[in-house]
This record gives sequence, structure tokens and C-alpha cells, in this order.
Amino acid sequence: MKGLRIEGHGLDSVKLVADLVAPNSSHLEPNQVIVKVKAAALNPNDVRMALGYMTLFTSAAVPGVDVAGIVTAVGSAVSRLSSGHRVHGLAHFRACGCFAEYVVMNEDSLVLIPEALSFSHAASLPCVAETSLQALQAADLRSGQSVLILGGSGGTGSAAIQIAKAIGATVTVTCSERNSELCKSLGASETIDYNKEDFGTRTGQYDVVLDCVGANANFGKGKHVLRRGGRFVAIAFDTDNEGPLTVGRLLKFSLSLSCTKVLSWFSSCSFQFITCFGDRRLLEQVDTMVKDGKMRAVIDSEYRLEQFREAYDRQATGRVRGKVVLIVEDSE
Repeated sequence: MKGLRIEGHGLDSVKLVADLVAPNSSHLEPNQVIVKVKAAALNPNDVRMALGYMTLFTSAAVPGVDVAGIVTAVGSAVSRLSSGHRVHGLAHFRACGCFAEYVVMNEDSLVLIPEALSFSHAASLPCVAETSLQALQAADLRSGQSVLILGGSGGTGSAAIQIAKAIGATVTVTCSERNSELCKSLGASETIDYNKEDFGTRTGQYDVVLDCVGANANFGKGKHVLRRGGRFVAIAFDTDNEGPLTVGRLLKFSLSLSCTKVLSWFSSCSFQFITCFGDRRLLEQVDTMVKDGKMRAVIDSEYRLEQFREAYDRQATGRVRGKVVLIVEDSE
């Protein structure tokens, strides 16, 4: 079986190989299915995996968690899916495996793709849309409220804009000037060019701040722009200091989170850190928004599997607008 395999540390360690072991239907657990991968999408953690930063969390050799494809076999206890179904979903990060011709996943990680959605667009949604929806639900964002999204043009930010707009909130985002029109087309009422304005000067204007960027200073600024009783939700943390996630860094990260949480007790706002592990019920809600015309996938660029290095290089720039997609098999 053809696919990508990490054979060391560094982007050069990601190799396209043809000797991966293809899944066998006779070895499936009762709740598992085999998916023939049509498209898969990159996330920042795929780059971190290649660089060797995530070894505490996963030892998977084949990367990739966002997938869209066709079910080819099902386990004995699978009830919602059957062979031939077009599906998309989010693999568990410990398992990964989506950057290959076939992947084994649990039935509860997958849902049927809306009829009008292509495989590329379907693959670009699960991680960012599920994360955004979970974060905004945790923030209890409601119609008529205002939300500031830090990092509006990336994968999660572009999904969060649309979800917040669908909820009925007024959306402001931080982004570069060149991405302003994209963010407004997705539903942002206002954009803040982070090269020209510090969002922290907007005292008491928002009910919710969603941090998709992860700089340590953001909560300090964010609590000042929130109204009394406001909610700050982070989905990324400490991206100012990227590097291998050692036990020491993990402890420092946990301590920093705890300190931020404690600080929030002495302010008029709350703080939460959200990690999305995949929930098909969230993806089903996202797909309903897609069907209703309230959500669309935002694709930065598409690459064939053989062009994986270009895809990784693009993702590694940190300037992706939406999602980078790998086309594993062309035909729909």
C-alpha cells in the first residue's frame, strides 16, 4: 500500500513509500471500518509530528487525521455505515494513518459526506470545524453576542467565523490586511490588521474571545477586551516557543495553563483550554450547516500525494488560508 511514513525527525524524514501493510477486513475490530482514502488534509500537528515534537502523544508512523473516502469493509458491530458509503471524519491522534491509500477507523469517528460536497472539501472540515464548534459551545456563545476570533484566516479561524455567524453573533477577527476580504466573505463584520493595531486596546467590547493563535500574551490582553462575565477560550497555546514537547515542556505548559486559569478567578472573565479529540455528533452539526448553506470549506491549496513535500512546506509557513489538502486518489 502506498502512503506517507515518518522515518526520523525533520520534514525530510517524511517519505512516500509503497510497502505499507494494507488493512485486512478479517482483522477488523467489531466497531471498525476500512476507508479507501480519496483526500486528506494537513494540520499544524502533522508538521510537528514530522519535526519530532509530538512523540509524547503519538508513535504513529503514518501521519494524518483528517480524511474523506469510501468505506470498503465494516466490522461485525458496525450499524450506521456500509461498503460504498462516502464518509469523512477525524482519526484519533494516537492512531493517525490517513495519509495513505487505506485507513482503519472507528465507526463513531465517521459520518456520511453531504451529497454536494467533494472529497477535498469534505476532508478539510473535520478537525477545524469540530474544534471550532466545540470551543464556541464551551464559550456558550449566543445570538446577539459579540466574539473576537484571534487568527481568523487559518483553518480553525475560518471555520469559527462561519459557525459564530450561524449562531447569530457579531464577529470580529484578527488577520493580515491581505486576508481581510476572505474573513469578511465568511461572515466577519470587522477585521483587525494585527500589523497595524493591537487588539488589546479594545477594552470591554466582546462577550467571547476565541484564541486560534496561541501566543502566551493573548489571555492577558483578552481579559481586558472582554465584557464583565466574558469567556476566553483557547484552542492553541504557547506557539511563541515551538519545539519538542518533552516532559519538561509539557509540565511547563500545564503549569502555565493552571496559572492562567487561577488568574481568571480573580478577574471578571473565565478561561478555558479546548482540545478536540473527535466527535461525530459535532461533525454531524457541521454537515447540517453545510447543507443549509451556512458553512463552506476553505481550501488554501491542493496537492497530489506525490507532491506531499510541497504540501508540508506550505503548511509549515504558518500562513495557510484555510486548509492544505492531499489528493490521494483523483476520481470522485
